[in-house]
Amino acid sequence: MHPRIAELIEYLNRTRAALEESAAALSPAERARRPAPESWSPAEILDHLARVEGSIVKLLARLLAQAADAGLGPEESTASVLGRLDRYRVESGVPRAQASERARPSPDADADRALDALRAARAELHRVLRAADGLAVGTLAAPHPVVGELDFYGWVLFIAQHEERHRRQLVAAAMAGG
Repeated sequence: MHPRIAELIEYLNRTRAALEESAAALSPAERARRPAPESWSPAEILDHLARVEGSIVKLLARLLAQAADAGLGPEESTASVLGRLDRYRVESGVPRAQASERARPSPDADADRALDALRAARAELHRVLRAADGLAVGTLAAPHPVVGELDFYGWVLFIAQHEERHRRQLVAAAMAGG
């Protein structure tokens, strides 16, 4: 496996394990409770994450399919891609953005259903990453509504860092509700 893809998969696995652990530590009541009327419950946060990841995975699959049809060449760099989003501070929520209508959680969000959807989206992401292995996917890009143009690697990093930011929000929401 190409070092860049391996690095991303390891990072994705680490952030997902932390999210799963945080979600598992919450009771059903904690998962459903909003800490404030304008805030999302942990279940809604999980639903939002599933919607966003599913949408990004579709984008990545589309970019990869178009590039494969055009004869995308091999990846020549093995340099780390983990710092690509550092300037945006995605993990800390800066810049803070309003979720699009598509990314907003369902008002009847259920944590278990959301976790199942997250797991399905992650399985699809792993499939896309395996298909991208060894290809120059850093040349593939699409605009993000807040941070601007992101290449393929940046989008994958965004998934992990967005998940970590919301994992902390999930934990804080549960603590505030108690």
